[in-house]
Amino acid sequence: MMKPEINVDYYLKLIADILLESGMQVKDFGLVNGKMGISVFLFHYARYSGNLMYKDYAVALIEEIQQQTYDSNHYNYAHGLAGVGIGIDYLAQNDFITVGKDILDDFDDKLRYVTFSDCFGDFSLYTGLTGYGRYWQSRVGRTDTDVLMNQILDAISKKITKLDEKDQFDVFCFLFDLNHLSLYSQRTRWMLHSCKQYCNHIANCIPEMSFPRLGYTISGKMIRKYLLNKYLNIDWYSFKMVMNEEITNLEIQEGLSTYGLCLLNSVSPRDISWIGLF
Repeated sequence: MMKPEINVDYYLKLIADILLESGMQVKDFGLVNGKMGISVFLFHYARYSGNLMYKDYAVALIEEIQQQTYDSNHYNYAHGLAGVGIGIDYLAQNDFITVGKDILDDFDDKLRYVTFSDCFGDFSLYTGLTGYGRYWQSRVGRTDTDVLMNQILDAISKKITKLDEKDQFDVFCFLFDLNHLSLYSQRTRWMLHSCKQYCNHIANCIPEMSFPRLGYTISGKMIRKYLLNKYLNIDWYSFKMVMNEEITNLEIQEGLSTYGLCLLNSVSPRDISWIGLF
């Protein structure tokens, strides 16, 4: 029996209202599992629905995040300053918020000291060096990042043939994007080729095993499909958004925020810029 088409607008409002009621209660302020991710969805939903109430709440979340980051010792992409910085930059670049040029100066100062000490051999996006690399990549041209970027590339080059399987795709995508910056293309080209061999093999043989950080929810599958197409030119299977998951948390990786963003994509397919955050 075919599953009925879902009423997208009904579920989008339901998700937005739940987040409106509960978002401030989430202790994690990060991009992947916390308030930053919730704010990204609410900004998008406010633009889609035309209801400024959701935008106002998203702004309040950003202000709360800024308070939480003052004395925080969480720095990585998933739960800390690196991901929040990427999120703020994303919202500004997509005209959701207006910020001053120095908005991330404090983040720069803190992250300079922890980029390497906080990783301990972890090269993943969410908790490791690639996540910090993504932050500094977003700061190229706006602050002095050249020394840090070259140190990150040095660390990757030393481990490129011995990377953990869970880190391979994250490193490959980071190098792929960095290769488009002319300042680093000479350094990244050979490392990119080395990573691509492994990623191509897994993506073609067992595509569902690619990007293991995404899990196996509908939202994870949708993001995986996009990333496989963008980075490896692989057109993974097609699917429709259906309400066949019981979503019981507010985590953006596998809960309401990401599911809401995926639903928005089903009615506004041109706006997929948010996928690059994950």
